[in-house]
Amino acid sequence: METDKERYKLRLLLEIGAFLAAFYNTFLSILWHGFRNFSYFTVLSNIWVMIMMAVSIFFIFTGRKRGKAFTVVKMLATNAITITFLIYLVILAPTDPRGFFGAYAKEAFSSLAAHVICPLCALFDYILYDEPVELKGFKKLIFTAFPLFYLFYSLLLGPVMGMRWREMRMPYNFLNFDAPCSWFGFRPDTLSSTTVGVGVAYIMVFLFLLFVGVGMLTLFIQKKVQKV
Repeated sequence: METDKERYKLRLLLEIGAFLAAFYNTFLSILWHGFRNFSYFTVLSNIWVMIMMAVSIFFIFTGRKRGKAFTVVKMLATNAITITFLIYLVILAPTDPRGFFGAYAKEAFSSLAAHVICPLCALFDYILYDEPVELKGFKKLIFTAFPLFYLFYSLLLGPVMGMRWREMRMPYNFLNFDAPCSWFGFRPDTLSSTTVGVGVAYIMVFLFLLFVGVGMLTLFIQKKVQKV
């Protein structure tokens, strides 16, 4: 049976681990690539977790009670960083030209910090110690907040402010609405580094379902674990 002192130590360890991993990745991103890297989902989700962990550690040391609003925002940050972990593990790392392990070792292991250490520390901290949030009906759609924000954020940086990512006006090829498939098309014959051949609207629907699905599954696991 875990004592309160052991719970305190483990939670603090997990939150410091997540904070340091996110800070390390963010610091090297700025050092090597400048603030341009702040356009990428991985960097933003790491920064979000870093902020949440800093506040949570402050609560631990001061003994302040965590409000419901903070718990919800931390839940959404955990959801975002879990998606970062899963997409890199399943799609990006296996297809990286450096190889699977090389994908995590690149840039002085900042990739490992951003895609493994930070997500897992944040996820275990959330499942073991955060108070479960009750989400019923349309309240589950709260998990779509971050992908929706990221879409508008990318539209602001690219089409509005004029940033470019190679020849694209969006940071990722699956958001590139300038491709032949645009928002609602389906052109798998155009698959390339600048498009996935599927309209951006359909990609966003998939991402919404993914975020809600992962978020609700995490909540389910959290409740089961905390009952033990």
